[in-house]
Amino acid sequence: MKKTLSESQFQECTKGLDVGVQTLDIAYGVLVQGKTQASFAKQLGLTKGAVSQSVNRVWVAHESKKTLPDGHKLISA
Repeated sequence: MKKTLSESQFQECTKGLDVGVQTLDIAYGVLVQGKTQASFAKQLGLTKGAVSQSVNRVWVAHESKKTLPDGHKLISA
């Protein structure tokens, strides 16, 4: 499953998130604009793992802000 966010979802989940500008730029490019992680790694001289971690930090923030219907609980493994 390819992870994607809309502009508004990205803005909402990054509000108050304690990450640097570069992390936000990478995550926005990958999650909203659909650019590849490999392109950011090459462009910025970072490892693929570092780029992946940037994207994942924002994705986890997005996942944690999802609201569930009343009576439901979020279960994670």
